[in-house]
Amino acid sequence: MCLVALVVGVAGHNERGLVVLADLLAAGALVAGIVLVASDSAVWHGLASCLLDPSPTKPETKHFEYLYGIWGAALIGLLVHAGYLLASEPPRPRPAQSSP
Repeated sequence: MCLVALVVGVAGHNERGLVVLADLLAAGALVAGIVLVASDSAVWHGLASCLLDPSPTKPETKHFEYLYGIWGAALIGLLVHAGYLLASEPPRPRPAQSSP
């Protein structure tokens, strides 16, 4: 989904509707990531090992709850940008300049 959003954003950077679509696709990818991390409780369980002794020795737990804040800020930014583009007036075409 992120790749599609990137392609749409680059290909249609002059078209407001396509930029909004790219923002919403990227926001959807972020929501999917947040849901996947939340379903795993943002915790990793594994066995730690030492470089000198490669056999796993003790259980280790890592917490990744900081991802909610990082991804949440990015999600808010994408949605605010999409909302701004939808609410703003389209740019007016420049008047043709006459040559002397």
